[in-house]
Amino acid sequence: MKTLTLITLAALVAICNLQASAQGKRWLSYEPAIVELEGRLVIQHEWGPPNFGEEPLTDRKEKVPVMVLAKAINVRGTPGDTLNATSVEGTRRVQLVFPYTPIPYKQLIGQKIVVKGNLFHRHTGHHYTPVLIWVRTLSPASTAVAQNNCLQIAREVSPDMSAETQRDFQSKLDEARALVEKDPRNVEHVIWLGRRTAYLGRYKDAIKIYTDGISQFPSDARLYRHRGHRFITLRCFDAAIADFETAARLTRGQPDEVEPDGLPNARNVPTSTLQSNIWYHLGLAHYLKGDFARALTAYREAEKVSTNPDMLVATTHWHYMTLRRLGREKEAAVALAKIKDDLDVIENGDYYKLLKTYKGQLKAEKVLEELGATSDSLSNASVGYGLGNWFLYNGQRAQAEKIFRQVTAGNQWASFGFIAAEAELKNKRPIEKTVGRF
Repeated sequence: MKTLTLITLAALVAICNLQASAQGKRWLSYEPAIVELEGRLVIQHEWGPPNFGEEPLTDRKEKVPVMVLAKAINVRGTPGDTLNATSVEGTRRVQLVFPYTPIPYKQLIGQKIVVKGNLFHRHTGHHYTPVLIWVRTLSPASTAVAQNNCLQIAREVSPDMSAETQRDFQSKLDEARALVEKDPRNVEHVIWLGRRTAYLGRYKDAIKIYTDGISQFPSDARLYRHRGHRFITLRCFDAAIADFETAARLTRGQPDEVEPDGLPNARNVPTSTLQSNIWYHLGLAHYLKGDFARALTAYREAEKVSTNPDMLVATTHWHYMTLRRLGREKEAAVALAKIKDDLDVIENGDYYKLLKTYKGQLKAEKVLEELGATSDSLSNASVGYGLGNWFLYNGQRAQAEKIFRQVTAGNQWASFGFIAAEAELKNKRPIEKTVGRF
């Protein structure tokens, strides 16, 4: 009897331990839940059609992208779902499937990656692991870590605006939020909610909105384009570059589209397009990092889709400065020659003025005098940085840095001129020796 009692107690303890173990496990769910996994990307060699290994002489050999997880996962089956009813415990290999848009991954083979997507259970011969994932986003783990770290430490400086403007922006934000709550599956509403949020200086909130939108609409380039812009605002340049490169890939070979203005110009005429903004901002992110060679590549792509005077002068301005920073004066002169004296520029008049200064039609000293002693306007920040840069690559670093300090003493923290002047003062990058190549 005593022996039987001991056996019974041992059995009860074992059952309790099993129950505790089960309760302590972390369970993931199959689609439509979105999960994030981290692991190493490998290529798994498998037999494919027509007979999946039964006829090795005729069956195709498949190279299957598989993620070897850092930690094993448990996936709970979905009752009533004929494809995903089976629970899986302790699996560490997950096959990657790309249903939304092709994502280049070969350069990441052997590296740690982070994947977001939807899990599903295998149900065809093409499925080689018990659990697979429909990939929505894929990035190097180092990029994901850097992005998160940058967001955590990034400053947020609210834009200087009147009480009336703030009330107007808040009212439009409330309208945008109401539209998303009414129809959360409308990507247009999500984009505008992010844009309206950013206009009030809530850049991290805007990034979260775009990130949630990307989880729903992973193949919509506009979400990456706008999130990338706000990564630039927060000085998270690597994250911005990753987003713009994704956006460029998603729009490759597609017709361009006009991008509606959130802050309309005097004529209420949009002056930019999706693809021109993608390449323009990609060039800017590289430029701000001091990677002028990559910036040049992006600006050349931007020029191809800068089809109106406003985008032409904006792109040419940064293209010209990039060439000058690379010491390529003859190519810079060729870029300037495309800028005519009678362009009908609507909103990028400051860039047009700077280009005329670079051409010698306006005196830099006169433009500097007009700039005044402060940079408390977007115009002054833009013109100030352009002038400072002109003095810099013309051998007057002290004057250039004086202007950069003036720009960064102003209240245009989120403007590109301010961010660029800030980067110059922080890094004090040298000017490349002048070369004459074309």
